[in-house]
Amino acid sequence: MIGGLFGGALRALARVERVVQRQTIVPLRHGLVREFQGGNGGVVFLGRIPIGTRRASRVDSALRLIHFAGWRITARGNQQASEQKDNSRNAPDTTRHRLEYTLPLQNMKALAINDRPREKLFRLGAAGLGDNELIAIVVGSGSRRGNALALANEILENAGGLHGIARVSADDLRRLDGMGAAKAAQVLAAVELGRRTLLRCPPARVPFGNPRDVAAYLLPQFGTKPVEQFGLVMLDTKHRLLRTAIISVGTLDSSPAHPREIFREAASASAAAIVLFHNHPSGDPTPSRDDVDLTRRLIQAGQLMGIDVLDHVILADTRYFSFRESGRL
Repeated sequence: MIGGLFGGALRALARVERVVQRQTIVPLRHGLVREFQGGNGGVVFLGRIPIGTRRASRVDSALRLIHFAGWRITARGNQQASEQKDNSRNAPDTTRHRLEYTLPLQNMKALAINDRPREKLFRLGAAGLGDNELIAIVVGSGSRRGNALALANEILENAGGLHGIARVSADDLRRLDGMGAAKAAQVLAAVELGRRTLLRCPPARVPFGNPRDVAAYLLPQFGTKPVEQFGLVMLDTKHRLLRTAIISVGTLDSSPAHPREIFREAASASAAAIVLFHNHPSGDPTPSRDDVDLTRRLIQAGQLMGIDVLDHVILADTRYFSFRESGRL
């Protein structure tokens, strides 16, 4: 409104000056005027107001006064507008913050430690996690719109539930925001592993009914070793093979083995019984005094641990010695 009043005043004075000086004065934006010099003396410009003409000093003074007042008001208005803009920029945008809180969490660290899928798995086991939490562990990270849990929920939703994931393709997964080639491959690989565990039957466990069966299994692997090795065969409740492990590797004539390492390995395999074994690089399977003492100690430790020590077999090339067969167990 103020700019309009000053604009009208400037235009009126421009018409007066045009009559006095016979010069062309053109109205410009924001109420300013400009003179095109026509040959009547020099012209000095203040902003875009022609001043300093010799025959229109009164008009020049009036124009200069109006221009100064208008400039002050305009400058004050611009300053207030700038301050309001800065204040609005610095002021907290409550609407934006409210929206941010409604969006999915961008970082898994924002969750409580007990609620993070990976920590939950270690604490409760895989069976204690939901479908989306298991998928979140597989994909590892989220997208720009949310964390790994949000991405896992989107995968489940687009697949039509957990059973639908077995039918999704790499292209289906890569259409989702945040699912690149690597994450799609991880999901498909996890699905395929689960499928194979259902389709492929585990190999039958080898049963060990007597020391001869144990020796026939061990001699080809350990009978000709150049240094002495001490190990154990771990068995289930039906004396079927779980796995074999080497506990210590020694020298030509000894391989120290501590009961702690032996029974830690057996307990980790959930073995119900074990068969001890070691080889004699000399080719003579006859037990030494140390072999007898160690066998006695390990039998006693097994009784305390609740793990039966069924035998101790000494291997030498194609021959063997069994404490059980010899009646010394």
